[in-house]
Amino acid sequence: MQGRPNNLGLAETIYWTSLLPHVSKKVRVAPMNGIEKALVDLLSRSKAALTFDEIYEALLNVGINAQKKAVREALAGLIRNGIVTREPDYERKKMVFRVAEKH
Repeated sequence: MQGRPNNLGLAETIYWTSLLPHVSKKVRVAPMNGIEKALVDLLSRSKAALTFDEIYEALLNVGINAQKKAVREALAGLIRNGIVTREPDYERKKMVFRVAEKH
């Protein structure tokens, strides 16, 4: 489902009842772009939480050649929408990311 372009040339915001099977609340989000889809796919396939550097390297390995800023912005949007969680890993002294748990 795609929204119509608005005067800025961007797809308008749409409502998705369920972005992932375990997300039960209605969330207002913009349609996912290619980076966001790749991030969700990568994090859902990963058994352990990943640091940003690990995520970026994995995206490069699968052929997604994006700037770090674009990946950071996409990751931040997924965190704001509750699809991805960010938590500290005290052993590695870094923040790690994973797909949000079931509610």
